[in-house]
Amino acid sequence: MKLDTRSPLPVARPTAAGHPFHGLVKQGLTLPNGRVVPYSVLGISTKLQVPGWEGQEQYDPVTGYRWLPYAIYQRYKNFDGCYLYGRLINNCDWFVAFGVNDVWAVGITASGLTLKCLNRPGTKSFPLNWGAVADAFKPNTGWKWGLAAVSPSGNAAVMSFIGKLNIYAVTLQLTQNGASITIDEHSGWGAQSGHMYERRLGVAGFVYGEGVVPAICESVILSSSVEEIPEVPGVSGAKTRFKALFEWRIGSVKLGQFWIEQETSPMGMVTTELRQIQSGVLQAPGFVWEFEIAFNNIGDGLVMVGKYETYGVVDLVAGTGTLWPAGATHVAVHPVTRQLVFDDAPICFA
Repeated sequence: MKLDTRSPLPVARPTAAGHPFHGLVKQGLTLPNGRVVPYSVLGISTKLQVPGWEGQEQYDPVTGYRWLPYAIYQRYKNFDGCYLYGRLINNCDWFVAFGVNDVWAVGITASGLTLKCLNRPGTKSFPLNWGAVADAFKPNTGWKWGLAAVSPSGNAAVMSFIGKLNIYAVTLQLTQNGASITIDEHSGWGAQSGHMYERRLGVAGFVYGEGVVPAICESVILSSSVEEIPEVPGVSGAKTRFKALFEWRIGSVKLGQFWIEQETSPMGMVTTELRQIQSGVLQAPGFVWEFEIAFNNIGDGLVMVGKYETYGVVDLVAGTGTLWPAGATHVAVHPVTRQLVFDDAPICFA
């Protein structure tokens, strides 16, 4: 079956506007009545709410067609492009809707933002001063950057920039006539008594009303102490014992804590104790929140957390965590219901 590739709000059928194919995508799109139609698009499922589009949801149980008062598209993570209704839009990082029949593809460039209208011929350029993160757009600089979250209409977005020493949460605001930028800098490392470090490792973001809010993925030291142990002749040299209670968090959502003790001597540093503290939204037997934790944005306000293997998914809006099930390798997040689906193959919602 050929997919409907019309714009997010066609005017021909105002009582049943938009795309009728919605559901979970896994080697095809499964409609609500169980029917499967060809659909191979994968990426981060994202909601697009067009201002002024207030139609009611409609469903035809015979065909499985479902019309929604919003669009669902995919922000494809592996290259510069978005999928809307089964169609790839190149040079696009997300969509912004300023009103009915006023939807634009937004592309991030070193000079600012470029917009291309989906409803009619037209382009716009919004210059931006990237300031402290401008070098991220130069080749071979070692920067990592990406899109963390997008507001429902696309008028606001949070970007993540990770440099050699610092990380930056960059918030963008769009209107029909231009764009503005706010850059929030955080130190990537913070020395604590010369022994241990607190770390800020990434940027996530979540939708709040019509905007987006950045959230820092980090570990912080809640308490610490340093004890100098004098030399015992013939037994041991002088040592320094460091104790600290760490907490991993994303924004205000607490993931878990761990307690560590280390001793430093002329022979080097040795960890004498490392144990988990049962607290936070992600806990499992045998897991200890150590220093090497990775974060991966998988939706607006949804973050995948892991170490050498994936540990779970954190919902920054609900303040909850879901442990990663055994055998799963992929997860899909519905951008409206925030339903999580785990599978052993790539999946998404459309």
